[in-house]
Amino acid sequence: MTHQVISQANRIVDFPRRTLLGGCAALMATGSMFGFLEDCERLGPVVRARIFHKSLYLVTGPEQIEEILLTKAKSFHKPIGLRALRWLFGTGLLTSNGELWKHRRKLVQPAFHQRHHADYAAELATRIEAMLERLRPGQTDVHEHVVDVCVEQLMSRFFDSTDPELVRAVRGAATSCHDATQTLMAKPWYYVLPGPVERRYGEPVRRLERALLQILRERRARGIHRGDFFDLLASGKERDGCPLSDAAVRDEAITMILAGHETVASGVTWALYLLAKYPDVQRRLAGELASASASAVPTPGELARLTLLNRVVKETFRLYPPTHRIGRTSIEPVTLAGVPLPARAELLISQWAVHRSARHYDRPTEFDPDRWTDELVARLPRCAYLPFSAGPHVCIGESMATTEVSLVVAALVRKFELRLPADWRGDPPPAEGLTLLPCSVPLTLVRRAAEMERRTSSMTLT
Repeated sequence: MTHQVISQANRIVDFPRRTLLGGCAALMATGSMFGFLEDCERLGPVVRARIFHKSLYLVTGPEQIEEILLTKAKSFHKPIGLRALRWLFGTGLLTSNGELWKHRRKLVQPAFHQRHHADYAAELATRIEAMLERLRPGQTDVHEHVVDVCVEQLMSRFFDSTDPELVRAVRGAATSCHDATQTLMAKPWYYVLPGPVERRYGEPVRRLERALLQILRERRARGIHRGDFFDLLASGKERDGCPLSDAAVRDEAITMILAGHETVASGVTWALYLLAKYPDVQRRLAGELASASASAVPTPGELARLTLLNRVVKETFRLYPPTHRIGRTSIEPVTLAGVPLPARAELLISQWAVHRSARHYDRPTEFDPDRWTDELVARLPRCAYLPFSAGPHVCIGESMATTEVSLVVAALVRKFELRLPADWRGDPPPAEGLTLLPCSVPLTLVRRAAEMERRTSSMTLT
């Protein structure tokens, strides 16, 4: 379904296609979701869609998004969707608001300071090299290998543990998180009555919770201090000066684990898929990597000089943004760039639709890393590109996640040529989850030609 672009800068447009009882619920609960969001973007910056009896405002205008996330951020709280997942995330950074959110953000911020990036990258490089040793030419599910690396890296650096049982608990909880999100999307009435979702998907999360609390209590009992993310939480104080409760530590730890590793793994997998689909870009990237670095995994210092790699990652995040939707609830009547909204309005910002808008990008559905020139960056509206959100609530791990995606992609492209099946046609639809989950793409890995290996060896010797 397509609609003519309509200029509706100063008023709300009602989505024209809906059923009598469900409104647009069916469009949001099926494979039509992404097309529905793109249709909303073409209709205007703010589109009202009825979901059963409730109005949902789809916001895709960069000017309106900027006001929601930056200039009028205090007029909004986290949305009904995240409130329905408090059984999972508690009152951690992902679900909290106001002074509580501000205090918790300040508490965990040191774990993401720039001074940690070099050590983080060095440990990650070791894990990536081990993954490269395990991978063999042929068809394989690269995503599963990348997820393993991301989970182990996160658990090691932030919780000082790579215990296999704990890693399995993380994987199980992540699957439950995505399944719960998909159930909420398919059956919106669970937003109001989330109990059945919790009962159905809660046990893997409780298993992870018990494992984390055991680590916490052992550390406290033995007086262990390792200076990692868990230590920040274990020694942290609430706003009243009291130590963080076990529940508060649990909330932030679960949030970090579930929101952290999938973002990177999904970004890597989408990038590999796009490079396999566009072999000319892949060949150019392999050449850049071979010429710029002698090591299997670039150093953080080398990343800054890998112009094409940086553009490939940026373009991947444009087409498949890890944070592909942002919800908000207005806590008071508010006007967004001339568009009035009532109090308690539920809003959905769709990065998917904004990033694929013909208003901002030429050939918006095409993978074109070369589009990212200084001229494009200068003319883009401030919130026409926001893969990690924007404003005070921008993803706390954005820089670290981007570095991690870049390093993994670089290492894989340097060693292997990525190919799609000969009969592959079209783009597979992504899956809805807490993040934008990658499709199942049967990539074939072909070891790079000996000529490239000789170039690498020559660089090493000199």
